[in-house]
Amino acid sequence: MPRRSMARERLVAFLKENPNPCASYNNRELGELLGISRGRVYQLFPGGYKHQPLMALRTLLEKHPEAALPVRRGGMSVTEIARRIRTSTTKVIPLLVELGYPPRQELEQMTRFTEEEKHQRQLEASRRYYETHKAARRAAGARWAAKNPERVKAIQAKATRKWQNKNKEHVLAQHKAYLQTFLRWEKCVWCGWDFEWTVIKERDRRTGRMFRYGPTCSSWCGRRAAQRARTEAR
Repeated sequence: MPRRSMARERLVAFLKENPNPCASYNNRELGELLGISRGRVYQLFPGGYKHQPLMALRTLLEKHPEAALPVRRGGMSVTEIARRIRTSTTKVIPLLVELGYPPRQELEQMTRFTEEEKHQRQLEASRRYYETHKAARRAAGARWAAKNPERVKAIQAKATRKWQNKNKEHVLAQHKAYLQTFLRWEKCVWCGWDFEWTVIKERDRRTGRMFRYGPTCSSWCGRRAAQRARTEAR
């Protein structure tokens, strides 16, 4: 009775799951999977076993079409492609050309980023860096601020002055708008008219510049109220 070839049976079972091993494994790797030597691998295949990088590259590009693009466009590097198809890096470019792809240098020229795309990529990179290091930077800043409170006040004051000088007109307009902020309704002590009491009037009352004899709706009422108060004081 002829002796059964366990290696051949393992190969048949392996080929049922992997009908095209030449695209994925060289003879050494296939021998390790089957538990036989490289020489025995050649014997089991009628025409000899030879790894086919072109077939492996075609299979890779069918699964990952973007692999042929440059790395900056989301593709794979030559080293990564060579590792995937189990060949040397010098053979990758000729294999891509053989499959109809332009050389990598021409492809990089064709897919070069515009200035707007470069700007957007820089913004995205800065945003990712900020989000990654935000917590650590804030914690370090808080520790430094706790140790140097006077220095923090000086820096903040300098930044405030710098911003105010740069935006002087805006600051003045904002301040004027704030002075006209409505606080409450007041009754004129002379004519009894209800008028708006604003921030600037409250400031003048507290500093003693105006309204010494009570709130008045106009300068004319203010003069009359002052004259009455002086007359009553005599």
